[in-house]
Amino acid sequence: MYCDKCGSPLGEDASICSKCGKELNKDHSANKEMDDIDTARAIDLEEELRISFVHKNVDYYQQKWDKMKQLNKTISWNWVTFFFAPFWFGYRKMYVHVAGIALVYFLMDLVLFLMDDMISLNSGVNFFTIPFATVLGLYGNDLYLKHTNRFIDKANIHLTNHEQKMTWLKRKGGTSWLGVFIAAAILIIYTIISMIVFPTNTDQISYVKDGAFYDYPSQTIGEGFEHYFDEREWEYISNDNPNDVVRFSGLVTLDSEDIPVTMDFLLTDDSFEINTVTIDEELISDEEINKFIDTIFTEE
Repeated sequence: MYCDKCGSPLGEDASICSKCGKELNKDHSANKEMDDIDTARAIDLEEELRISFVHKNVDYYQQKWDKMKQLNKTISWNWVTFFFAPFWFGYRKMYVHVAGIALVYFLMDLVLFLMDDMISLNSGVNFFTIPFATVLGLYGNDLYLKHTNRFIDKANIHLTNHEQKMTWLKRKGGTSWLGVFIAAAILIIYTIISMIVFPTNTDQISYVKDGAFYDYPSQTIGEGFEHYFDEREWEYISNDNPNDVVRFSGLVTLDSEDIPVTMDFLLTDDSFEINTVTIDEELISDEEINKFIDTIFTEE
């Protein structure tokens, strides 16, 4: 405390300034005490609002948030958001976050598609999965804290009655099993869109690559082509044909020149066969196809 007249420092129990002799106003101690009471009351009311919004497991999250504040950090581990982030966010009615996660999944698929990593794209497990899940595990509690505070701020701005604030926050917050189903629906929509935009069909491709010709049963087609061709590429072709078509493209060296080869496999219910083969953009006959296959699988 300081003297209002001369600014000299004062003791807690001082009634007169020792430097200028001014009598001190005792109300400042009472005012400070009232300020402390008002601050404590405001904190209690804020705590009630947070309890109304979080509701279930509020003690767990409050403990996490208090520790984050004490350490001045925004990271705090949450196992549920690590393993089940989209469904947990849906359970906590954080639908914007669920949509954000679906968008990140879509961007990850886009990167894998551009990298031509069809196996990872088809399985849904890739080198992005664990790092992204770890980020969600580290920042899940902080995201929930920001979400909670955002709604409390809205209540304080638009509502004046404390009971009304608590009722509104209880309705907006808490948990919802319906939110879990909403999150699942968002993920299903993402999956459908991803399958349309990034067709993979790795099963059909693997079916051909892991298969073998009748005349060369000891070696798979994939192994034989890997030995014979350079710059190999397999892709599923969507067309109007009632059967699936898998296309192989590669380069073969003939007379010191790289010649492009394209081979289409026609898939039926229980087998596949070569439909067409082009060498240097020229379609070859069935007899020439048989000789070409012999060359591929007999050449040392």
